[in-house]
Amino acid sequence: MDLARSTAEQIGLEVLGTASGRCTYVAYDDLAQRAVLDRRTTNSTPGDGGVRLAPLEGDILRLRVFVDRGTVGVFLGDGAATVSSLSLPDDGTRTPALTAVAGTAHVTALRVHRLRSIWEDDREGG
Repeated sequence: MDLARSTAEQIGLEVLGTASGRCTYVAYDDLAQRAVLDRRTTNSTPGDGGVRLAPLEGDILRLRVFVDRGTVGVFLGDGAATVSSLSLPDDGTRTPALTAVAGTAHVTALRVHRLRSIWEDDREGG
């Protein structure tokens, strides 16, 4: 994302979103100059508030977000900072969504890859 060309206060990605409106929210907060991983609507462990934060620098935001059935991991830049959290959404279809709060986001590239399960047997005949 090109932050210099974006006007949004927050640019986010909702992951593990369910029909009930619950999701885990990964965002860049321009006012606070940090990345946010917020799982308060999916679940929360008492005492941690369900939010992870990491400071960011520069005008180009590069996030690598890995999502599986119960974990969200975020790698910032070239691995300068990471945040991860357990996230247990409701059962059912889970969908992602891009969001912009109070402005527009300029996304220069977005790639989505499907990860293979480590639990599936990929061997022939097995």
